[in-house]
Amino acid sequence: MTKEWAAVLICARIRGILARNRVRAKLTEVPHVVSITVIGAEGLSKTSLFMSPTPDAFVIANALAGSKDSLKKKKKNKCYSSAQTGVKEQSYNPQWQEDMRLTMVGMGNLVFNVFSRDSFGNSFLGQAVLNMYEHPSLYQDSAPVKVTIPVELPKYPIYNNKGELMSITPVSAPQGHITISCRVPSIYSNMCGWFTDIRANFFGAIGGEKMWCVLCEGNIYCYDSPFEGTLKYNFSSKEISDIREEMCDQLEIPIECLKVVLSPTETTPIAQELTWAWANDSSKIKALWRLALVKNHGSSIVSEKTLRAIDKYEKSDEYRAEMNKRVKK
Repeated sequence: MTKEWAAVLICARIRGILARNRVRAKLTEVPHVVSITVIGAEGLSKTSLFMSPTPDAFVIANALAGSKDSLKKKKKNKCYSSAQTGVKEQSYNPQWQEDMRLTMVGMGNLVFNVFSRDSFGNSFLGQAVLNMYEHPSLYQDSAPVKVTIPVELPKYPIYNNKGELMSITPVSAPQGHITISCRVPSIYSNMCGWFTDIRANFFGAIGGEKMWCVLCEGNIYCYDSPFEGTLKYNFSSKEISDIREEMCDQLEIPIECLKVVLSPTETTPIAQELTWAWANDSSKIKALWRLALVKNHGSSIVSEKTLRAIDKYEKSDEYRAEMNKRVKK
């Protein structure tokens, strides 16, 4: 091998690495799910109740916006989603082994707030924080990352499982640690976003209602908010028999919609047709949704327009860089 050819290969490899890093940074900004297992805690502090110091512990997890040093931007600690475990009674070493999903945009902080349930109001026992910037392997490897985090005094605001800011009385001397396992599935099978569900009401009038759609590893969940309150739809993306884009002219203003047709099932013997309007007009976001819904989860029949849009995206530098990242050397 000549020196010139070696230099060409080195330059090509560097360009590939830089391109993959740019794509990875862009993809993390797409709303996505972080899959978490709250394993357990050890050595938690006593509660403030004199007659019942042993905690009935539970965890409220928050996904907060942040940066590499989020404490410098406390005002920007937006809460994207929350989830709560069950209660483990009378234990300083509770073991939950519970799975939860949190919605995240970009890298931020996963904040685990430990409480003890009691009849006079929940007692706060401490806060454990996982800064995702310190664990880049979450976005580079599909394997779960297991982390043990100390329970400390609160550094970040605390939100309940409805996304409401909580007012708490900090424990004087928090102690112990909490162990969690988390991972970020591939963005091509893991997206979140707003859609408008267009359908007729009881009187036949056509209207739209916003809903938060979560695609996570082949299953689609549609809620009334990112805090996963009321579940509106839940189905496997393999049940999609057709998906196409068309203009909906049944509203005051014609809008571009996604028509999703679900195959009959045992519980729903008649094919179901859903009409969802795009809430995000970004062409790249639309292309990622098409790719995730159509090509990666066994959907069978699609429109030519959708296939052309997907094929165009697959020919882009961003897609090639992302695919090259997955090729095992």
